[in-house]
Amino acid sequence: MQVFEGFRSVRFTCRQIHSNVTYRWFLGISPFQPVPHHSTISRFLWERLRGGAF
Repeated sequence: MQVFEGFRSVRFTCRQIHSNVTYRWFLGISPFQPVPHHSTISRFLWERLRGGAF
């Protein structure tokens, strides 16, 4: 989503997911569920993609 929308950081992306119902629907996050903390997503990306998956 970050690439397609031009979001500049994981923190900004989390703020957008928190406030935009369409993003929540796309990601399968209920309006009653909390949005994951940006550090959780950053850590996931660092650990899973540091090997050059792209």
